[in-house]
Amino acid sequence: MSTLPPFPVDESTLNLIEHAMKGALTYERPDHIRYDSGDDGPWLVGAEFSLSQLLDFLGGTVGRDPNEEVIRPADPDRPGIEGAEITYDTRIHYTEHSVIKALIAEVRRLRAEQ
Repeated sequence: MSTLPPFPVDESTLNLIEHAMKGALTYERPDHIRYDSGDDGPWLVGAEFSLSQLLDFLGGTVGRDPNEEVIRPADPDRPGIEGAEITYDTRIHYTEHSVIKALIAEVRRLRAEQ
């Protein structure tokens, strides 16, 4: 089984994390989304990408996993998020815990240098 390298804590990645953390999901249709677009939300506002999207990109897990496991199939009788399919991505990927562990390690490294 392959593993990912430790989560990067370089300045560029930290800037991307900060940007992603400015985003929030909303059900209030943003001005740039037309009412006839067929997109019922939720929408991300305040950032171009979410932290989850950034972690997927950095880990190389963008797109659907061909080996994903369906935890709950879509339910056509429950529209919206409540009836959406839920899947488990089987690929090795970064998580919020990866970020926290990397930041703790970096703080400890910097303290040891002092």
